[in-house]
Amino acid sequence: MDRFESETRRVLSLNPNHAETLADIAIHYVALDRVDDAYELAQRALRLDPNFPSWVYFVDTTYYYRKQRYREGLTAAQQINMPDFYWTHFWLACHYAQLGELEKARAEGAEVVRLKPSFGWIEEAAVWNDAPQLVAHVSEGAKKAGIPLHRPSQ
Repeated sequence: MDRFESETRRVLSLNPNHAETLADIAIHYVALDRVDDAYELAQRALRLDPNFPSWVYFVDTTYYYRKQRYREGLTAAQQINMPDFYWTHFWLACHYAQLGELEKARAEGAEVVRLKPSFGWIEEAAVWNDAPQLVAHVSEGAKKAGIPLHRPSQ
């Protein structure tokens, strides 16, 4: 963690206005559950490059989810122009679930499993080394949406 922090400071000192670098760091901050820092960097990236690829909205959707601002998070997830990527549907499902829109949540959850049959939220979160409090909160929405928390048995 110390090395990540020192490298982050170093790269930002070398080029604090490189949108892709800001967004990449933001994604890592999300995994650390430093959503305030992540959101700030993602917004800076978007100001620097309004045409930045839509994957940056994964930062926003997670930020709003963690702040329990699910309607705004849903709006952010809808801006992700990656319809064939299971993570897009995952975040849509979790936000819909927390909003009580369970039919939509389950439809999006089913799309996650269709696109990645081996999906298990806990194992996916472990790949990113997501912070335990982030995993716990997101698990609530995933369960409501019918998304498997663990990969199916082989």
